[in-house]
Amino acid sequence: MSDWKKTQENTFKKWVNNTLKGHLTNGRSKVNDFETDLTDGIVLAELLESLTKEKFRHVKDPKQLRIIPQRVENIGASFKFMDKKGVYLVNIGKKNIYSARMHTCTSNLNYYYFLLRNYLLNASI
Repeated sequence: MSDWKKTQENTFKKWVNNTLKGHLTNGRSKVNDFETDLTDGIVLAELLESLTKEKFRHVKDPKQLRIIPQRVENIGASFKFMDKKGVYLVNIGKKNIYSARMHTCTSNLNYYYFLLRNYLLNASI
């Protein structure tokens, strides 16, 4: 991984972890690896809840997400929540977030940049 990608990834990890501080209820304290820590949709949903200060229906217990369709559906709950808020993602789908492949990490970083831009920057205006 190039230096700038590593720097970008570390920056977003810090932002996600700071945003989630005190919000996580499933025993996770932070995101260490975008490719593996986000594949069940729990952290994504909790990040959205933390950013918007609103709750929405999603699975919070990783033990309930044993098969791939359940994980993808849980990620879909975050996407539906964003749709209701008028936040639409381009070129990032549920399977991009679920799939743990290297090119997906770029999609995940784009996803977090999009959330940062939409929720944090708009809130400060």
